[in-house]
Amino acid sequence: MAPTTDAQARPLSTPGISTSALLTCGIFSGPLFAGGSVLHGAFCDGFDITRHGVSMLLLGRYGWIQFALFEVAGLLALATAVGARRMPRFFSSSC
Repeated sequence: MAPTTDAQARPLSTPGISTSALLTCGIFSGPLFAGGSVLHGAFCDGFDITRHGVSMLLLGRYGWIQFALFEVAGLLALATAVGARRMPRFFSSSC
């Protein structure tokens, strides 16, 4: 068996998005979804946020706005999960 050098044992580092940037996505995910939904509901005739679910905003003429809010908030939440996965573990897994 041939000995491995240090350069062979290390994985290649690829440039990408930093962990802190991914975690920052979580700060914007919730307020974007909540604020956008309330704002969208305010301009829809007959929509009452206390009676109707936010998903009902998908059914109107401007339902694409709510669909885009769902998609963007979901992608931001996924980015946050990736950032959280990159974080070092502070607790042992034996808990």
